Amino acid sequence: MEKTPFACRVAASGSFGSLTATAALLGLAKIAGKSPWQAINTTSHWAWGEEAAEVPRADLAHTALGYGTNHAATLFWALFYEKALGKGPVSPACALAVAIGTSAVAAIVDYRFTPKRFTPGWEFVLDKRAMTAVYAAMALGMAGGTLWARKE
Repeated sequence: MEKTPFACRVAASGSFGSLTATAALLGLAKIAGKSPWQAINTTSHWAWGEEAAEVPRADLAHTALGYGTNHAATLFWALFYEKALGKGPVSPACALAVAIGTSAVAAIVDYRFTPKRFTPGWEFVLDKRAMTAVYAAMALGMAGGTLWARKE
């Protein structure tokens, strides 16, 4: 019998994935010589335009909306991730492999099939290598979240 409900597994893996991606965004923006907040704020470009990437401070309009948008998107991808893992216990290797696959699909969908206005917007602040690292951080967080949620 399944111990942790599907919705709880999605919430755990999606939230952990969002938090690790956010931590990566903050650090990588700083490494790129930008304000750490710009990498979060840029995701609000769907509402405020490309100028959102230039906002260097944390504020409700850009930072909260940017973080909330990214968190919601990560929860969306966690639905597919958890569905692919199925019910019951999973090994760390399996959780990570499926998370990497899910994150790769998310990156392709985000930057090949999504209209520019609705992409994460990270390309305004980060180079492609850093963006890849953010998706990798999301995968690590998702795997960690699902292992935490499924622990007995």
